[in-house]
Amino acid sequence: MADQITTVSERRLTDKLATLSLEDLMAVEAAIGIQLDLDLVKEE
Repeated sequence: MADQITTVSERRLTDKLATLSLEDLMAVEAAIGIQLDLDLVKEE
């Protein structure tokens, strides 16, 4: 899903194009965690 991670200045984000579903948002979070070698397991 994510081969590379790039940052963007908030000033360049002017218009909202879409909204991610919770499922898609979780997939993005997981992909970022893999790329950054993070342990994103949430403790209850």
